Amino acid sequence: MNNITLGTCTYVNTVSVNPVKFNPYAGQTTTVSYNLPAAGDVTIKFYDTSKNVVDTKSLGSQPAGPQNLVWTGRTGSTPASAVPDNGYTLSIKVYHSSDLTTQIYYPSDGEVTVTPTNITISPTFRAELNQLCEIGYTIDRPCWVRVAMGSPQLVWAYLHGSYDGSTWLPQLAGSHTDYWNGRKGVLGILGQVIVFLPQVQALIWANSLPDNVMITEGKIPQVTNLQANPPIIDLTSGQGTDLSYALSRDMNVTIKIYTYVFNQGDMQYVRTLINNQPRTVGAHTEHWDGLSDAGLYGAAPYPYTFIIEAVDADGIPAERKYGSIVVKGY
Repeated sequence: MNNITLGTCTYVNTVSVNPVKFNPYAGQTTTVSYNLPAAGDVTIKFYDTSKNVVDTKSLGSQPAGPQNLVWTGRTGSTPASAVPDNGYTLSIKVYHSSDLTTQIYYPSDGEVTVTPTNITISPTFRAELNQLCEIGYTIDRPCWVRVAMGSPQLVWAYLHGSYDGSTWLPQLAGSHTDYWNGRKGVLGILGQVIVFLPQVQALIWANSLPDNVMITEGKIPQVTNLQANPPIIDLTSGQGTDLSYALSRDMNVTIKIYTYVFNQGDMQYVRTLINNQPRTVGAHTEHWDGLSDAGLYGAAPYPYTFIIEAVDADGIPAERKYGSIVVKGY
């Protein structure tokens, strides 16, 4: 039997990623930097949260010293496609042919419970007047984050992550702000109603991400900056309101109006303002005159809800968004 003696092991060090968050759908990239104490053949692999390899870079022989790799956030398949929005990690394997040693860098798994600090919540707000509740918090490291409104016994709304806790969103270290429109239920489910409660808590969970994580964004289209101007309309003066919003890319947009029926505890359909109409990336405004599909004025005073749905050219839907209007005068 032949004995094989391994040489002195060296270690890949000073591994970093910059920027941590980038948008491959907008052509953005991130740079992986690392230092090789000795020359060798280098292979870098990128993993999703389930430890599946999404891309492999066989870089061949590299000399000792600092090295860089630009990652486009695309898979190694043919044709290459941008990876879904999420957090990704990497490994670096170096084979030294001279002494038969192999060195591997893996980031730590993370998954340490993190307690958010500096948690703030608007002391008062009125959802029926289109006011938003502002929730702020700070995390001291990149984390998976889930944010909900309500109480530990009864959650009214989820701002980040899924209702069953199976999905968390990656966030960078630092201060973050979320906004709640005062409606209950899991976001995206029709039948949202304004919550009339004396007190609501902000519930925030956070688990640390692995070291040197990369966060991709941009696959899921976004509808943002919802506003009704004015938020309160007077039908006796023939006043309407402008519903404004912004799109992260070209999309087909549908806007529907609902009113909350107090004695039924649910929303009632009133008007389709636009139906699957193409709109370009950027800011848009649609006017509502306060009338239903039948040309009738709505009952007042009542809070109304406008719901915006949008789908991009690839059929990827944006998260359904909600805004509020108050009608008075009849």
